[in-house]
Amino acid sequence: MKNILLAVAAIMLPAGQAWCGENPIFKELASAGKGEAVSAPVPGTPAQAVENTAMVAPDEVVKAMMDQVLKMIGTASKEEILAVVLPSFNFERMTKIASGKSWNEATEEQKTALVREFRTLLVRTYSMAMDAAVAGNKIEVKPLGPQTSPTEALVRTVIKPSGQAAFPVDYRVENTSGAWKVYDVIIEGVSLVTNYKSQFSSVISKSGIDGLIKILAEKNSKP
Repeated sequence: MKNILLAVAAIMLPAGQAWCGENPIFKELASAGKGEAVSAPVPGTPAQAVENTAMVAPDEVVKAMMDQVLKMIGTASKEEILAVVLPSFNFERMTKIASGKSWNEATEEQKTALVREFRTLLVRTYSMAMDAAVAGNKIEVKPLGPQTSPTEALVRTVIKPSGQAAFPVDYRVENTSGAWKVYDVIIEGVSLVTNYKSQFSSVISKSGIDGLIKILAEKNSKP
């Protein structure tokens, strides 16, 4: 069963990749990125991003985002839901981590193109997973434990799909530009950004940064 909560949790799951984790829900999400792309959120739509400032605790930001998405299931458009979710993710840092040491070797133009294409892929995967979103799922946000940095935190949650076993989903977040942003999602102990990193490394070693940008652009252009 696909659902919006798992789509949020697995926004970085590689579309069509063989590895999907043990949870069968991952396998459905992995194939979700093969469908039609969704347009970017339109400014001025009814949906609004959750309140997110440095004064709000990171676990509260994640909970507010999830709670709002839950309320929108079945009533809001993809664009409206994306308008809530996307502002809470740091796509540039996701891309930087996934690119590894090659990020520092890339030109500013290459970095811009890579972030754009990677973001499009992630949004595409997420938006297609929303097609079969259903209500009835719950999320538990664990109390924020001791943190080693004032600008970074690990928010632990438990996804409770209706009729299925619960499983942990953790969010690595950073305080940047006065707001908390998610830069990695860890499902059952597996970092999805790190999972992309191994793929990117393989492509870059063979075709360079431009080759990776080309592959992502081609994937994003397919219906």
